[in-house]
Amino acid sequence: MVNRIFLKYDFRRAPFSPVSHTDLYNCALEQVQWGEKQGVGTTMVCEHHGTDDGYCPSPLITLSAMAAVTEKMRLVTSVIILPFHNPLRLAEDVAVLDVISNGRVDLVMAAGYIPSEFEMFDVPLKKRPSIVENSIATLRRAWTGEFFDYHGREVKITPVPVQVGGPKIILGGSSDAAAKRAAKIADGYMPAVPETFMTYIEESHRLNKTALILGGQGPLFLYISEDPDKAWAEIAPYAMYETNCYSQWAEQAGMDNTYYRAANDADALRKTGMYAILTPEQCIKMAQDLGDWGAIALHPLMGGLPPELSWPSLELFASKVLPELSIDSGSVFDMSRL
Repeated sequence: MVNRIFLKYDFRRAPFSPVSHTDLYNCALEQVQWGEKQGVGTTMVCEHHGTDDGYCPSPLITLSAMAAVTEKMRLVTSVIILPFHNPLRLAEDVAVLDVISNGRVDLVMAAGYIPSEFEMFDVPLKKRPSIVENSIATLRRAWTGEFFDYHGREVKITPVPVQVGGPKIILGGSSDAAAKRAAKIADGYMPAVPETFMTYIEESHRLNKTALILGGQGPLFLYISEDPDKAWAEIAPYAMYETNCYSQWAEQAGMDNTYYRAANDADALRKTGMYAILTPEQCIKMAQDLGDWGAIALHPLMGGLPPELSWPSLELFASKVLPELSIDSGSVFDMSRL
């Protein structure tokens, strides 16, 4: 049994959260330092725009701060929404982050799906596929450090990343077309819905390419407590806020969101298992049951969860669960043998 352990942050803050965004960002910096000491191999920072709850719009800036307080942890964007970024500026910013972190950056990128964000940036939704393909091609040329043609102009991007050729580019997606696009032009895939998983594997095999998956099997949120019922009573409002926000976005986009469902009953949400509130012993068993493709996602500030609720779970996880696990510090699974 081998498990990957991720820290994840989006800095979404429910309106009833008693803590400020400054508190959340400062706490996250403390937690990634803590995580590295415990052997957690990856931290992920998300991106969305124009939200009332302050969802992080700037994952590269956030990861740069995290790079400054860590030495080994992989730093992952999850995701960069490509249609909202000028690819030349994005190439520069990523290159600098890779230099600051000494080559610890992995990029999950996606086409986006929320109509209001595309209106905000004045980008047509129908242009998403071509923007993604053209942006990735530009990034790869930019990270050579050589002059190249960009819309009829000779341009050059410096500095070059520490990682030769630039960081891994992993495409996120929720359709078979996105899965096939990832196999064709990216280094890996992060499926937003499990149904596209095998489409990516099969297309990678057809193209004779290595199939890399970021993520893995496991709940969306994990909290460790010796009294799960008491913990759930405190955490449930934040979990319901999060799942309902994502569900509303999916509805606006006409998507069938497998992971986040609208919830007006805390007990029903808990029964889905996507928000797992477990004792240390239950968590160890879960990790064993997940097997070699298991991924334990620690989302410690979910929905603006106060640090005084967040830290006890992390500390219990470190003292009673981690010693029983075999950890792989990488950020991706090689699925080529499937």
